[in-house]
Amino acid sequence: MCHQAGVSASSHLRDGASPVGALEITEAGTRFIPFVDPARLGIALIVGFLIGLTVGRGPAQRRSGVGDAGIH
Repeated sequence: MCHQAGVSASSHLRDGASPVGALEITEAGTRFIPFVDPARLGIALIVGFLIGLTVGRGPAQRRSGVGDAGIH
């Protein structure tokens, strides 16, 4: 593991980690309640969709046969 001068491991953990949920502990039991950030989730969905659209279109255009010399 590489450390920068003057930066401790704990500061890396503090800057890079964020809570993803909470534990609710009751007499009935314990459950995990996730935190959902709608803006971050929306951005991830849009980016994933655009990547899929871009990757999916490339091979489909090459397979379509449009512009092939064999079509007259």
